Amino acid sequence: MIAYVREKGIDITSEFTYKETEDLKNRPIFGLPREHHKSAPMDTLGIIPASWWCYRMTRKELIETPPQLYSGGIFRNKRYRNYLYGNMHGEDVVNMKNKNWTSDFLRDFATVQVPYHFLCRHKRLAIKGYGINERCEFSDGIISYNKGGKIIQNGNIMKDGDNLLLPFVHRDNCYFAYSKNGDDRVWKLQNTANAKAKLYRITEKGNEWIKDTEIKNGRIKLKLNKGEAILLCIE
Repeated sequence: MIAYVREKGIDITSEFTYKETEDLKNRPIFGLPREHHKSAPMDTLGIIPASWWCYRMTRKELIETPPQLYSGGIFRNKRYRNYLYGNMHGEDVVNMKNKNWTSDFLRDFATVQVPYHFLCRHKRLAIKGYGINERCEFSDGIISYNKGGKIIQNGNIMKDGDNLLLPFVHRDNCYFAYSKNGDDRVWKLQNTANAKAKLYRITEKGNEWIKDTEIKNGRIKLKLNKGEAILLCIE
């Protein structure tokens, strides 16, 4: 079925990371074709580019399988969620009963989607430690920690829990800043010494220009209110 649809030029996404073998008994769950097992090979790797839940992958698979080949909405409420992130689930946020869906959506986008896309631009080298001390080491001097939800590059903090200033990979020379509870600090930018930048407040109605500012010696001071997100673009 997957091969037929791919011949039509369509990529398939999946709910789970399928690990199937003929040795496993057929146990349909909500229409799923087969039980999944951590010791079974990923036979669909290379033909399904993304899944919504990838938490059945082993450490070895996570390191050896680049997100350019296979990725997805990984690890929400699972062991890897605090340092590998994944695609957010908008369906959990946007609904008729949630009157605060815009702020909740922005929070999830900022603290789940933005760090995930940033980390996907770098090669996973190793997952080390266990439990609260688990962390993933990436290329370019990046380490993402379970403890404290921190992302550090060459000793400089880029994400500290729900406070962050990370490259926004969808736009050149732009950074995404966010704070869940409010934050006031000086951030160090990688590969930037002195430059001019524009600050925009991100809202549900579009980006609003705040002011022009300067980056001096690779540092910028940002004050964010509770739940505020800012787009910083270097000129």
